[in-house]
Parts: sequence; structure tokens; C-alpha cells
Amino acid sequence: MTARSNAEGEGEHEPIYYVEPLASSREWIKQNVIPTKQQSVEYAKSLFPILSWIYRYNWTWFLGDLVAG
Repeated sequence: MTARSNAEGEGEHEPIYYVEPLASSREWIKQNVIPTKQQSVEYAKSLFPILSWIYRYNWTWFLGDLVAG
């Protein structure tokens, strides 16, 4: 099969190829299973919500909060 040129006189075009990178189980696991540092921090915050507000806590309220439960 030969390439056709159009009426304006453009020449033949080289075919365009896409080369798929080799699949790697190690890369897939790294990208999809092992969490990033940011994901780990967000997960810890979801398990322990105190981590997101303790640095802003008003310690003068501590005794009242302790009594209230």
C-alpha cells in the first residue's frame, strides 16, 4: 500500500508509531498499592482526628473537657 499525496503537492507521510512501555509488576505495585507520604499522613489524620486540631487547642478548656468526658 502506498501513501497518497493531496492536490497541494504534499509528499508522502511517514507512519506514526506508538511504543507501549513494558509492563512491570513492581511499578504497578509502587503506583497502586504502596501509599505515598501524603496519602499516609491523610490516612493517619482520618484514624486520629485529634492530629488535625490539637495544635490549635485552647488548653485552658482542658479541665472542663476532661470533666465533660
